[in-house]
Amino acid sequence: MSLSSIPVKLILAAALLALLGGCVEQIDRQESSATPPAASGSVATATPAVLPTPVPGSLYANAKLLFDQGAWQEAINTFTEVLDAEPGNSLAWFYRGRAYHAISQIPAAITDLSQALQVDPALTQATYYRGRVYMDDQQLPEAIQDFTAALSADPTLDATYYYRGRAYLDEEQYENALADLTTALEHSGESAGIYYYRGRTFLALDRPQLTVEDLSKALSLDPNLGQAYYYRGRAHLRLDEFTAAAADLTNAITFDAESASAYFYRGRTHLEVGRSSEAIQDFTSALTLDMAMDSAYYYRGRAYGSLDRYAEAVADYDKAIEADPNLGSAYYYRGRAHLSSENYAAALADMSAAIVADSANSAAYYYRGRAYLSLNEFASAIDDLSLSLDTDPQNSAAYYYRGRAYMGLNRFDEALIDFSHALALNSDESASFYYRGRTYLEMGRFQEAVEDLTKSIANDSTISAAYYYRGRAHRSLAQFDQALADFTRAVELDPKSTSAYYYKGRVLRELGLYEEAIISFTAVTELDPNFVLAYYYRGRVYRSMEQLDVAITDFSSVIALDNTFALAYYYRGRVYQTLGLDAEAIADFKSVLTVSADETLGELVRIQLEGLGVVVN
Repeated sequence: MSLSSIPVKLILAAALLALLGGCVEQIDRQESSATPPAASGSVATATPAVLPTPVPGSLYANAKLLFDQGAWQEAINTFTEVLDAEPGNSLAWFYRGRAYHAISQIPAAITDLSQALQVDPALTQATYYRGRVYMDDQQLPEAIQDFTAALSADPTLDATYYYRGRAYLDEEQYENALADLTTALEHSGESAGIYYYRGRTFLALDRPQLTVEDLSKALSLDPNLGQAYYYRGRAHLRLDEFTAAAADLTNAITFDAESASAYFYRGRTHLEVGRSSEAIQDFTSALTLDMAMDSAYYYRGRAYGSLDRYAEAVADYDKAIEADPNLGSAYYYRGRAHLSSENYAAALADMSAAIVADSANSAAYYYRGRAYLSLNEFASAIDDLSLSLDTDPQNSAAYYYRGRAYMGLNRFDEALIDFSHALALNSDESASFYYRGRTYLEMGRFQEAVEDLTKSIANDSTISAAYYYRGRAHRSLAQFDQALADFTRAVELDPKSTSAYYYKGRVLRELGLYEEAIISFTAVTELDPNFVLAYYYRGRVYRSMEQLDVAITDFSSVIALDNTFALAYYYRGRVYQTLGLDAEAIADFKSVLTVSADETLGELVRIQLEGLGVVVN
């Protein structure tokens, strides 16, 4: 009987018996051997038949012995001699093709296995092994075609389901992969390798819990299956099981310290639980191993941003966007980094790009609204924050910032409503009390202003402006002692606050504490030599103290800064009048009538002029 006539089911059944029961020790490495991975359970269910024993000493027997011993090149050479003498020997073509496969000579392997099939079209194992060769060469459609043909001819070749399942997985035909790998398990029993690939398939189908179950079974059968830890870690991450994810990805790195992906996903795990520094280290390791891993730049940018390291965050987002100009989330987070570093124009541009990429991104409208607000584009801010609230009406911060935009347009009724909404959603928000207090102040509701600003101060007693505005509310209520205490505290917290010094001076004047009032007004003029009102009220204090020469100096300073300031002319005229400088007084009173149309002030001036003998129509 010629070797080429041996029945198909007798060929290599023994070799297929142990196929795939165990795991592939390096899953992502292309197999260099024609022998399947070591198995802990059987994949093939057909009862193997005993192959004919080659005639001892024959050339074919020697070639087969070399093949069995893994002496691939010697086997190839000897099978070549067999084929020179017997070109119709399909098994010689078959084994030589497998030997070529073992030494990664892919084209030669495909040629020989195809020749074996040409000689004997019923040689199903040649179809199966050619599928394996195609698979190793990433010719996946051809591999799937061969595996399908092999199963059609001989459904007992159960290892084919496993390899076709893997090919389907690589081709992203996940449902087909799942069906084949499940069939492989049903036929073969416990198998680390099959559980591993089915677990990966479940992950691709976004079924992470089943991924964890399959990969746990794979690892129970082979704890050294390093990449099973990697994929199980990714599944745990997707399930928000961060501690388990970090442990698995650390194990994956222990098995393969060159795995950029393992560092990347562990970095993402660190980022999720707020370990930003550790995340940066892992993303940096990933990029060191694979500079083309663009997503690592994006996530490292997010980690930098969470640590307020905005310049580094922006630099990483720049690289992520350079790699993928359509990555809307990178524009979004870069915009947030720009906003936090007060680069408002850049923040506005980035948030606009994020909205173009995803018009349903409510947060992008929120942050763009904030950028508009910072640029004093209040109407645009209101539009964006309103769109954000349409999607997320529980966002207290959006009400707060829209309230501030309404304040910028002096729409105080609407501002008050928004700040009240913000506080209803977050009653501990100090800033909302602060701005609602300011709104009440603008609306003349002084007692309510005091109450809100007091709550703001209770939450944060370090904000100078809160004391300043509460002081103004107290002053408007004629509560001068409380106002003085607030303005004093405001300047203690912010010694450069000209407004706080100014109002402190006003209150001191109203309390008759003229020397202290002069000190406060002088502090204002030293900080801001162009602060007109400080000179004016200091001049009034000096007049009350009968220090008339310095009063004239201050009123003259006011007029030098603003020659339309009618009251400065009026009070300087009164001082001149007191000093008996009638001509100067008359000139100042006439200036009042020139620069002011105020009838009450005009009547006062006419009375003074008449007293000086000047009649004014």
